[in-house]
Amino acid sequence: MNWGFDMTEQLNERTILLAEMVLGILSADDRLSRDELRALRDMAPQYINQLNGQLFDRMLDGFNGVPEFYLASKKLNDVLSNEEKIGYYNFFEAIAESDELDPREEELLNQLKGTWGLK
Repeated sequence: MNWGFDMTEQLNERTILLAEMVLGILSADDRLSRDELRALRDMAPQYINQLNGQLFDRMLDGFNGVPEFYLASKKLNDVLSNEEKIGYYNFFEAIAESDELDPREEELLNQLKGTWGLK
């Protein structure tokens, strides 16, 4: 059956948006700690299957700006189920809290709750 879109293309877009959000939470406090990277590497496989180590390393190497955390979260709002939103929120929160939670990270998390309608 042809649904009018390419599932691989949609999956790639979703992965790119989630990766953008990961970069956003990692860079919110203007530093990338070993604890955050360790938490990301430990947790990413259970949350983002397509975000393998090599892909993420390439993304970090090429990163040169402010990720569009809010824009990505808005685009994913209608794509993710409520259960997925809760899971990804917990993922981003765990990364942010893996070292000392910065107020800028907390702000991203609070705005994400609002965007995704989480309590």
